[in-house]
Amino acid sequence: PIGGQAVIEGVMIRSPERIATAVRAPDGEIVVRSDPYVSLTRRIRGFGLPIMRGMVAFGEMTVIGFQTLNYSASVAIPEDEADDGWLSTLFVWGSTAIAIVIGIGLFVMVPLAVASALGLTQSALTYNIVAGGVRSVLLLGYLWAIGRIPDLRRVFAYHGAEHQVVFAYEAEQDITVEAARRFSRFHPRCGTSFILLVVLIAVVAYAAIDTVFAIVVGRPPDLVERIPTHLAFLPIVAGASFEMLKASGKYRNSAFVRTLIAPGLWLQRLTTRAPDDEQLAVAVAAARASLEVEIARDAGESPAVGIAATDSPGV
Repeated sequence: PIGGQAVIEGVMIRSPERIATAVRAPDGEIVVRSDPYVSLTRRIRGFGLPIMRGMVAFGEMTVIGFQTLNYSASVAIPEDEADDGWLSTLFVWGSTAIAIVIGIGLFVMVPLAVASALGLTQSALTYNIVAGGVRSVLLLGYLWAIGRIPDLRRVFAYHGAEHQVVFAYEAEQDITVEAARRFSRFHPRCGTSFILLVVLIAVVAYAAIDTVFAIVVGRPPDLVERIPTHLAFLPIVAGASFEMLKASGKYRNSAFVRTLIAPGLWLQRLTTRAPDDEQLAVAVAAARASLEVEIARDAGESPAVGIAATDSPGV
């Protein structure tokens, strides 16, 4: 399968062998950067095992996402508005570090503090259900709030374009604006659905972890002990969520699976917008660049064969 993410005025698409990022420049031209990349899960024995591959993929996408966001900013922001030099780099890394700290505080520490303040420490399951509920409310509020920012609404439209192009590829359609336009902007393997899965699986996983802690130590963990413990097991929770996300994409035609993935699709109403044809054209350019080598190998023809020309100007 292929996947990707929205970036500033563009889309990144990742295939098994390449990563391509297409960005709409200020002059209207679509600028594409395509680089070979094979996941560590395919290069290192053991990294491809269930759970482990999700942990590795999560780390890879964090790094790749950061790099592609930086690249898209360098293309999409006019030169007279862009800052050069080490101060700009320092600002980017500093703001990222601050965002991580705020994210940990908001989605880890606050829910645990609320559950502790309510005196629920004696019941691991009740404690984590309440913490998970607080985390879900915070997540919904956060996504709703950032969706009101005009620039991010455009990013969310590119997010929808990415989904529609991925759907077109999975349906074995030509990768064109016309083909992508026919598909939904809600995809079961979306990162938004992944986040929701992490929140839900964390309730059960952390309840089990807190129970084991109480058995071993002889008392329930306090707030200071829960925070580092939960953070330490977060990669495993993410790995399990990754496996469920892959399964939901593979069996999405099942009525039972459709019921399970429905909340994640509903949540995507906050993180995607209906793209216009120009935004779809950018996603098409990214997909074509990312899949060029793979499609050429399957077709046994030149790299251009097997990828239909787009029906939107500017590519």
